[in-house]
Amino acid sequence: MIELELIRNYKNDMTTLDNQFYQKYYPWCGTTSLGIYCVSRIASYYDWAIRLMKKYLKQRDLFEVN
Repeated sequence: MIELELIRNYKNDMTTLDNQFYQKYYPWCGTTSLGIYCVSRIASYYDWAIRLMKKYLKQRDLFEVN
């Protein structure tokens, strides 16, 4: 994931930790700050993983019943 690689490298160009809360500091974050971007991405990954696990469990249950 490109986002994770960019986050790993972001500390090389930061002078203070406050930069992660400036809006539009990193162009790949769009109009949000790095902190808000990370929170929203993590939440969407959790939602994706939960949907994937539910789908798997539903399919598994269908195959076990038959």
